Amino acid sequence: MAFATELVMILETGAGLVVGTVSADGEPRADRAWAASVVDADTRRLRFVMSADDPAVVENLQSGAVSLTGAEASTYQSVQLKGRPLVVEAPTAADVELARLQSETFFDAVHRSDGNPVEFLRRMLPHRMLAVEMIVEETFDQTPGPSAGTALAGATDG
Repeated sequence: MAFATELVMILETGAGLVVGTVSADGEPRADRAWAASVVDADTRRLRFVMSADDPAVVENLQSGAVSLTGAEASTYQSVQLKGRPLVVEAPTAADVELARLQSETFFDAVHRSDGNPVEFLRRMLPHRMLAVEMIVEETFDQTPGPSAGTALAGATDG
């Protein structure tokens, strides 16, 4: 089943993005991602550009499980996608440019809602980045409130 338009809008328009990983012994670890784009909606294939500054998070991508959570900065509307990584590689020039554009959009939204100076927010940008393509197997609403954690309709394969 393809991605809902609302989900794509959250992920591809400068959301705050967090990548979740887990080690072989079950220890969770997370870091920021800076861009996301749908590669193929019908096969639920998504590409994201993440920080490669934490070696444990990068190593955990080998465990076969990954999640990407995106939150719209002004409304806190949030989604979480869980699945498995298919490709882990150096980012292309297009990935780097997308990360630049989406991170600036995110920083501008945070500045408008919270007043944080954009130049301070840019300090969060990573020194190194990694591109990951994943197959999304589960999708959840993570918007704060009573429905947080609810599986989104049609969100799982099978």
